[in-house]
Amino acid sequence: MTFLTTLTSGRTGTVLRYVAVALAGALGSIAFSVPAANWFLLVSLAVLFLVTVQPGSKKEGFLFGWLWGIVFFSVGLRWCYGSLHDHGQLSMMLSVTAIVLLGAVLACFIGCVTGITRVLPVSRRLKLIVLLPVLWSIFELLRGVEPAGFGWLSVGYAYSSDFFGAWAPIAGVYGVGFAVVLTVGFAVELLFPHEDKKPWLKTVDAIVLGALAMVTLVLNDVTYSEPGSRLEVRLVQPDLPVAMSYTQSTAVKRIDRAVAMSSRSAMGKQLDLIVWPESTIATPLRNGLDVPALAAVDVAAKTGASVVFNAFYREGPGRYYNGMWMAADKNKPAQLFYRKHHLVPFGEFVPAGFRWFVDALGIPMADQLRGPVGGEPFEVSGVSGAAGICYENMFGEELRHAWDQANPSFILNTANLGWFSEAVLPQFTGMSAMRARETARPLIQAVQNAHSALIGPDGKIERLASAGAQNMDLTLVTATGKPTPFVRFGLWPLIGLLVLLMAGVLALARRENRSHQA
Repeated sequence: MTFLTTLTSGRTGTVLRYVAVALAGALGSIAFSVPAANWFLLVSLAVLFLVTVQPGSKKEGFLFGWLWGIVFFSVGLRWCYGSLHDHGQLSMMLSVTAIVLLGAVLACFIGCVTGITRVLPVSRRLKLIVLLPVLWSIFELLRGVEPAGFGWLSVGYAYSSDFFGAWAPIAGVYGVGFAVVLTVGFAVELLFPHEDKKPWLKTVDAIVLGALAMVTLVLNDVTYSEPGSRLEVRLVQPDLPVAMSYTQSTAVKRIDRAVAMSSRSAMGKQLDLIVWPESTIATPLRNGLDVPALAAVDVAAKTGASVVFNAFYREGPGRYYNGMWMAADKNKPAQLFYRKHHLVPFGEFVPAGFRWFVDALGIPMADQLRGPVGGEPFEVSGVSGAAGICYENMFGEELRHAWDQANPSFILNTANLGWFSEAVLPQFTGMSAMRARETARPLIQAVQNAHSALIGPDGKIERLASAGAQNMDLTLVTATGKPTPFVRFGLWPLIGLLVLLMAGVLALARRENRSHQA
């Protein structure tokens, strides 16, 4: 508290504030890797907010946010190092530089928040309790949706299964984030009041904070779904190595391992579903009669379970989709039921002007086609499910479109995170947990090397696989019930609220400008 108090002192040097902001950025990123440390993010945001509302120039305000963001994103996205250095063969210096540059670009969103806050002529109190939370949420939305489309490390993900996560079924991850930054703003104003602040305003701040906590507490007790049918599921985690290219021999060995693990005894249980993770089948398929797909059909015939697997679908020359297939009947070929919609820039599609970069890294299958948003519904033993591949678990606004055609009772995600360092694992699983909580549906994820998981409709991780080859046999209790408010209305209620609040602040700022001119 003493350290934070010094940041508000007029005698505090600018250098100390920059140091404090940089340290706060590093501290905040830890919250996404260590769930028990998510309160670090509250402290981190408090430091940034406190420094931002001190008197100073708009340039300084932007730089505070930008520096916080550079450190926050560079530390939080350190898992990119494995992809750039270990697989892309970039030097250590180039890999680190690339991560910092990515952090610097993403940090511009944070810099805009703090810079605009410095510019608008409204009171310090209004900046803390309205302007900063609103701007933060607006720019986090802009970062997370198209065309930017990179919502990784959005504030709400640190609270997927925690107290603030109760807002997820209502307003999604960005609604959770708004509740968090609103709490931080009121807390900073309450604990570090301006010298001229009227005593009764302190009481108001305490009441609002208490009311926000009470509403959140009540929301934590609200259930949006009921237990449904049970499915016996095997998540196969074969721990296959990442390879930039495959020979026929290595491709067969990969499938053989998955087949062997799928065929192991289920201890007397009849499996309904077997899931292979992304990249188990390494070669593109033209149809469900290709040899790799027939291996899954054979497993389905022997076990009586539906087998879901990933494989690229070759629609024609140069036309590839990242697809999800199902083998469920020995008399029928495997069926393509889902094509990935949200593609990873550089890894799955080539942004304009960057073909040279992708070619330099030698990334295979880097120019794919998009499938339809939401995808097609699929069924396992008569139970409807929604699907997503890899980092599509970051886009709740797209996943909710799976409810346009059906009422899914569970969510399935398959991924291969072997391209990245281990630091990616808890962050990835945290995003899956947020999707489960937003939709009030359980989620199962089959990951190639580690963190295959069962996540409950409340966002809590019920089963989690450690690193290494293993099967995770589990009973999936599906969920039934009406779609959550977020599934029905998406981000529009939150966007409407943010627009109204921002319009109110701008009106006050305009009035303040006129009074000064008069």
